[in-house]
Amino acid sequence: CPFVCSVTDTSRVILSLSHLELIPVNQPSSFHMGVAGGGAAELAVAVRGPIGELPVKVTGDIHSGFTAEFTPNQVGAHQINVDYNGRPVQGTPFIAKAFDSTRVTVGHVARGTVGRPVTFSVDASEAGEGNLEITISARGLNIPTQVHPQGNAKFAVSFVPAEACDHVVNVAFNKRPVVGCPLIVGVGGGGAGPSVTLPGPGPVHRPSTLLINHPGRLEDIEVNVEGHRRLLY
Repeated sequence: CPFVCSVTDTSRVILSLSHLELIPVNQPSSFHMGVAGGGAAELAVAVRGPIGELPVKVTGDIHSGFTAEFTPNQVGAHQINVDYNGRPVQGTPFIAKAFDSTRVTVGHVARGTVGRPVTFSVDASEAGEGNLEITISARGLNIPTQVHPQGNAKFAVSFVPAEACDHVVNVAFNKRPVVGCPLIVGVGGGGAGPSVTLPGPGPVHRPSTLLINHPGRLEDIEVNVEGHRRLLY
C-alpha cells in the first residue's frame, strides 16, 4: 500500500463506424477516432476477418485524432475492436460486413418478343450481404419488373416488353454495377410474319420507300400500292 487504481473513461473516445456496415473487398476502408480533452491516451485497434487478423494502419495524433485503415480480402463479417487504455471503447466490437459485387452473376438473357415474358436469373449467393437492385428500361423509361426469390440469394427476374426496341438491363449490388451490366436485350414485334415500316407521308412526284423486316428468308414478295384520288367540288 498505497494501491494505485487506474480509472479510464472510454466515453472520451469518439468513433465513426456507421459507414462501415457494408464495405467492398479489396478496397481500403477507414474510420476516425477522436479523444476528447486531449492528454495521454493509448489506443489499440484490431480487425478480425473470416480467416484471421488483418493488418491495420493507424495515423494521426491526440490533437487531430487518429485514422485507422484496413483492407478486407474476404467476403463476410469483420469484427473491429478499439481499446482505450486497455478498455473496450463504447460501440465496439463493431461488425462490418464485406461484400464482393464481382461475384454476382447474371444469366443469359435471350432476345424478346413484344407481349411475351422475358426471364433470366441473378445469382448473388457468393457476394455477401447487401442490396440487389434490378432495373429494366426501354427508350429511357423504366418498365415493370418482377423479381422472384429462389432462396440462397438467387432470383428469377421477368418482364414483359410492350414495344419492339432495345431494352436495357441494369443490375447493381450495394450501388455498384455488376460485371457485364448494362445488358442490351433486343425485342422484336409480336407478329410471326414480316413487318413493314413506312416512313410516313411524302411529297408527290418523288420516290417513296418502305422497309420489310423478317428474321428469316423471304420469297415471292409481292407489293401492291393503291392510291386514293380525292375529288374536290
